[in-house]
Amino acid sequence: MREYLGLIFAYLGDGEPPAFPLLPEFDHPEYVIKHEVSLWPCNYFTQLDNSMDQAHTAIVHWQFQRGVPTVSAEETEGGAVVNVVGPGYRNPSYFMMPNAHEWGSPPRLGGKNKWSYARGWRVPVDDEHHCRFGIDVVPMTGEEADRYRQQQAERWARATRPWMDVAEDVIAGRMSPRDLKPEDYPDLVNIQDYIAQVALGPIARQPFPERLGRSDAAVSLVRKIWERELTALAAGRPLTKWRRPDTLWTEISASGGDLQ
Repeated sequence: MREYLGLIFAYLGDGEPPAFPLLPEFDHPEYVIKHEVSLWPCNYFTQLDNSMDQAHTAIVHWQFQRGVPTVSAEETEGGAVVNVVGPGYRNPSYFMMPNAHEWGSPPRLGGKNKWSYARGWRVPVDDEHHCRFGIDVVPMTGEEADRYRQQQAERWARATRPWMDVAEDVIAGRMSPRDLKPEDYPDLVNIQDYIAQVALGPIARQPFPERLGRSDAAVSLVRKIWERELTALAAGRPLTKWRRPDTLWTEISASGGDLQ
């Protein structure tokens, strides 16, 4: 067991644990760092599908005013990289086997041109629940970071109810999604994702044959990787030794520039 980046990590396998996977870009004590921990009443693979579905932003997160992008994906030494082309889409995102997702985000309130980068772990509790652990980094220091924290505190002070309660009200029909305004709900993205995923049921079951399209390229790839690895595990064959690159994110790479 080890504490790292404000979270507790534990090795639950047999024998000696492997080398602990460090995340150098996230381990910066002066940067603005936000943690998230929440329990969702749905299977964790629904969350993995969502993390790879870049096109869902255009539909679910309407406030960003993005169109449906062109999506491509390829396997990497760590899992998969998802590339998107379209208005408002400027950076790749990454799936890290077996259950982590990393992405860059546009400048936040008061952030000027500071793009943030984030990592989320989707950890199953049982078949019908999973925990979301996340860390979000904004590369600011000193007075700039202090001003940003103050602006964020004022923004979050406007939230009068827990965001998950709001999402449950929408699912139950007590509220309309049209009632949700970005200025009233600082965690609107989580509310929208929760509605879209939890409303599918504890385990997403489609009443009709699923037909994946071109925008689902990353979803399809990650499912194939998982199927391949589980088939190997069941047959007693060696599994892929996944490795995250030492560095994925810089302020430049998060904003869609060349990776450093």
